[in-house]
Amino acid sequence: MTSKIKYAVTSVFLISFYGLLVGCAGTLGGIGEKYYFPVSKNMLTKAVATLMTEHPKYQVPENWQRFDDWSARGYDFLDSDIFYFSSQPQEMYYLSFIGDEESWKADSSKISIAIRAINVGDSRWFLADDLNHSERNRIADRFEAEIVSKLEKILRKKSWKE
Repeated sequence: MTSKIKYAVTSVFLISFYGLLVGCAGTLGGIGEKYYFPVSKNMLTKAVATLMTEHPKYQVPENWQRFDDWSARGYDFLDSDIFYFSSQPQEMYYLSFIGDEESWKADSSKISIAIRAINVGDSRWFLADDLNHSERNRIADRFEAEIVSKLEKILRKKSWKE
């Protein structure tokens, strides 16, 4: 292979990989909008940990842990969390931080999170395209009311959607 071809192949690979990271994990997409918080990633990570400690009901119960197969699916590079909801409809939300380590270091004044998929208690994770408009709205409303609002209280900062 000539050096120009190697350079082109390497460039295409790096651009595609970067797009995968920044573009919300490629095919994962997102359910609802991104929620931006005017804090560093580290602060939001600590707020999520505090939320889980103060509200252990959001922790995934043992009988649902088998559905957390994101590492096996190749998404272990994403910085993510799973929230479990025991009230009807019983479900889990897989969410991740948006961006990569470099972007988080470059702008520590804001961080965003988004729901990537939901699970209703079986081996299938539903993505945005698998859900109708009213289901996506219901999920976004529940996430905002039960998780985002609590994170805002912990952080004492208001989030915004984009």
